[in-house]
Amino acid sequence: MSDTVADATPAVTHPLIEEMGDGFLVVRSTSRVVHLSALRSGLLADAAATGMRMLIVTPPETRLTFAMLQTLRLFDGRWAVSAGDGLRVAGTDAVFARPSEAWAPAASPNAGERRLDGASVPWTQVTVSARYVDPSRFEAGRAAEVIASETGAQLEGWGAVEPAASAWSPGDMTAWVRGRFPGVARVVVHGSGASGTLRAWEAPSGIYEETKLVVRGAIASEGAARLMRRLHDAAQIQFAFAVAMRGAEDLTFSADPAHAVEPRAALVGPRAVRDWAFPTAELDSAGVLTRIGHPRTPSLLLEFGSGSAPAWADLETALRAFGPETVVSALAGETP
Repeated sequence: MSDTVADATPAVTHPLIEEMGDGFLVVRSTSRVVHLSALRSGLLADAAATGMRMLIVTPPETRLTFAMLQTLRLFDGRWAVSAGDGLRVAGTDAVFARPSEAWAPAASPNAGERRLDGASVPWTQVTVSARYVDPSRFEAGRAAEVIASETGAQLEGWGAVEPAASAWSPGDMTAWVRGRFPGVARVVVHGSGASGTLRAWEAPSGIYEETKLVVRGAIASEGAARLMRRLHDAAQIQFAFAVAMRGAEDLTFSADPAHAVEPRAALVGPRAVRDWAFPTAELDSAGVLTRIGHPRTPSLLLEFGSGSAPAWADLETALRAFGPETVVSALAGETP
């Protein structure tokens, strides 16, 4: 049964739209890989400006690029694949019958019968939030370069959409990003063994940059801790977080439920430590925490799974100390 609005004047008109309903629009694709094209990027932004959310519907074998998936999530969109007479939210067991239900699906009664994503290549995903109180010190892509260097990847291109057609140049990218302030500038980056997104925006409290990069290859706890130390020395980090996971050789994402991720390390920068006044007693007693940087204004380096406790147990200890809502807010560039 369709719940789209056929006789209403659309709030957004676009060649990709196949259906529209109350607060949502539907885009369908049969491509093997769905990229963040100019048309899809523009539609996501235009739809969000009118209070609409996007549902992308594909066959089960379709894959999404990291940039497409991250941008879809940024605008509270959904990706679904055909499942019997209905649809399934990609990466989960949740199913629904009509597009309007994509944001409140039900659990699948056959969840245990489907396989996990069969991809077997090790990945590392790193998320970094940096805050530059002095705008003159901001350079786009600095964190991405450190991640690539530490993990053996090579950044080769950047752009507003995919394919990222401009050769990698932090200077050119910084000028382009600054030209879009005070609004939010969104950038796609790619390279040999790397795929990611950058977001940067200007606020009264400084310039914020969010970097999300997935790289091919495994990283151990000690390697992740070394990466955090390098990020600390290279940029004004607010938060950074590295996890180990598995995926496809080409760094695209499957619609199958994902393999479990394992936390490796995190970094809380000195301004975040001061502004958010994190309690650290439990972290100290658990042996998860190391203070680095200036003794009077230290950063907090957290290593997960490096001691006797499992990595997820160490992460739970950190979340109890910091509070998950506080971490999410700080990653989003909010201030207390």
